[in-house]
Amino acid sequence: MRKIAVLSLLVGLILAAACSEAEEAPIPAASPSPTLANPEAGVVAPLPPPLRQPVTIPANWLTFTDPAIPGLTFRYPAGWRVTEIGTLFSFDPSRPTSPHAFPPSGIKLQVDRVPLDSPALSPRPEEATDLVLSGLPAWEIVRVFDPVTGGAQRSHLVVVDTAEYRYVITAHFAEQYADETLFQQILSTLRIS
Repeated sequence: MRKIAVLSLLVGLILAAACSEAEEAPIPAASPSPTLANPEAGVVAPLPPPLRQPVTIPANWLTFTDPAIPGLTFRYPAGWRVTEIGTLFSFDPSRPTSPHAFPPSGIKLQVDRVPLDSPALSPRPEEATDLVLSGLPAWEIVRVFDPVTGGAQRSHLVVVDTAEYRYVITAHFAEQYADETLFQQILSTLRIS
């Protein structure tokens, strides 16, 4: 009986040693899918796929222009509401469904133009990804927020720097894993002159 116990103990030790060595052995990593870290919240946000083919924009889409943001135009769905300088909603913000009213699939889009010599400009974050919009180099950062009932849970900050101005396009989404196709369509129509 004692031989069986010793033998069982030896087999157990050998298996434990083999398992601990296997845990330390490097495991080849799969190619990572593109993600972006949110340093403030410690959350990683998957990046949307880049537009690979031309997109079709419905004929009834409107064109955004604003005298307060000269040089910037883009197309957006006809049902959206423009509420103030550079702010558009995919829903009626005057009819809140809850505090922080963002209905399911809701999108809030904000655009702005800031002089490059403004002291308020922040440098490009290290985790930003490169884009090309309207033939100009741009960058984007994605943030995911802790879920708040009815509030935005995901945002994209898209920045285009020209010789004199920084154009900023921010999209806020109701869901962390929102279908961002519509935002990608809007970005494909962006023109800066």
